[in-house]
This record gives sequence, structure tokens and C-alpha cells, in this order.
Amino acid sequence: SGKPVVKEMGGLNLQLEFAMDNEDIPQDQYLQACQAECRISLPEATGEHAYWVKVTQANGNAAWSSPVYLNRE
Repeated sequence: SGKPVVKEMGGLNLQLEFAMDNEDIPQDQYLQACQAECRISLPEATGEHAYWVKVTQANGNAAWSSPVYLNRE
């Protein structure tokens, strides 16, 4: 397994971490191999809103992230 690639997302302990254990992908290509983009509209309501990320593998296994909280003032 290779060393994880970590991207800070701002705030205390908020980060994305990419790592490959079963793929023969050079470490400097991790982000290209496992990146994704998603755009969502924030709710109009003010206050704190929680979002989760679900990752589903080709074999059907899935994992959920811890919540990411956004505060709309």
C-alpha cells in the first residue's frame, strides 16, 4: 500500500484523504485515479446543514464519511 495523499479542507481536522491498497497506481497519480466532483445547491434556510459522502466500490461495498457541516448565515 502507498502513502495516503491528504488535502486540507480548512478548519480543524477537516481533510480529504486518498489512498490505494489494491491498485498498481503510482502515488503521484492517486488524485487523478480517484477524484470526483459534485456540485449541490445549498438550502435557502439559515443555520447549520450536515452533508455526508458515500463511496461505493465496484464490488458493491460502501463507506460513508463523517458529516461535513456548512453554516449558512
